[in-house]
Amino acid sequence: MSRIKVSRVADRGGVSIFIVVFTALMVTIVTASFVQIVLRNQQIASNNDLSQSAYDSAMAGVEDAKRALVRLRECENDPSNDCELAIQAALNSPDCDALGQLGVVTFDEGEVVVGSPEQNQAYTCVKVKLNTEGISKDLEPGIPVVIPLKSSTPFNKIKIHWFTLEDLNGSSFGVSNTATPTLLKSSSGDSGEIWQSNWPPMLRAQLIQFRKNNLQLSQFESGNAHTLFLYPTSAGITQHDFGTDLRMNPITSRNSPRLVYCSEANLTDEDNGYACTAEITLPNPISGTAANREAYLQLMSIYGGTTLAVDLFNGPTKIEFNGVQPEVDSTGRASDLFRRVKARLTVTDGARDPFLPNAALSTEGNLCKTFFITDAVNEYETGECTP
Repeated sequence: MSRIKVSRVADRGGVSIFIVVFTALMVTIVTASFVQIVLRNQQIASNNDLSQSAYDSAMAGVEDAKRALVRLRECENDPSNDCELAIQAALNSPDCDALGQLGVVTFDEGEVVVGSPEQNQAYTCVKVKLNTEGISKDLEPGIPVVIPLKSSTPFNKIKIHWFTLEDLNGSSFGVSNTATPTLLKSSSGDSGEIWQSNWPPMLRAQLIQFRKNNLQLSQFESGNAHTLFLYPTSAGITQHDFGTDLRMNPITSRNSPRLVYCSEANLTDEDNGYACTAEITLPNPISGTAANREAYLQLMSIYGGTTLAVDLFNGPTKIEFNGVQPEVDSTGRASDLFRRVKARLTVTDGARDPFLPNAALSTEGNLCKTFFITDAVNEYETGECTP
């Protein structure tokens, strides 16, 4: 009997030891896992903080590049100053310390320290590319933007691309299939057919050009100013010509919208990504050639906003804009972590628009203008104007 009793006591003692050991292992595993999670989260937070600090350092380099571009613009606007070529050469150099060569900043041991010394921040390389392919822009409905058509190479065509997947905002793509353009109403409060929100908007494209350093206002009435209304439709074409604007012709004065081909398939095209593309031929300016052309393109979106891009071409060859939307490549550092950013910049002269003013007259109040045209002197009157 005593043997059986001792054996049962031993069994109960073994179970207790097993429970204690198992519990200790569980507590150890939970504690170790918790410590590991805390350390990992701490490392992630530290890396995120360093990454943000490195990004801020890189953006400081972008801001200093803006100062250099402003200096270049000042030289371009001052004919008595011969610093333009020197600044262009420095900015277009492949060196990381181009801003230091211009005296905008001082590179010390291959970097420019930014922020407080405790944060150990600096940017190590800033490169500026004045010649860039294409101009990108977001258009708000009814607000025009002016883009200088400026290049160091002669050009005779432009390509305008607009409407991306982002513009659809999750909606299904649609486009007019009309072969006869109809100017529709733009809001549900108007009577008549409505321009659908998932359709690409219509663009108004206006070309103003003249011989460089030889601006004559009288030449605008005889062929140096052109307007095309680009109407998106599945029945349109890609090739167009500013020379087809015949409003100055007293016989054929109607300027009908041009049908531009738009397709949903273009939205997922890796080389395009825009539903609509219009390739427009530019006539030579009066008393000038493509080599001495000075030109500006004004674009306005009708029936909704859109994202667009503009490219320059000389025949079939794509060429670069010069100084219109420079690209800045900046590398920032925080401790031993680096971030690199690329940014497209525009240099303004205090105008509201990033490129040029979009109007000669602007008001936030009432504007009233009354007139009528007559060839009879006795019918002329000033009239009254009440906004």
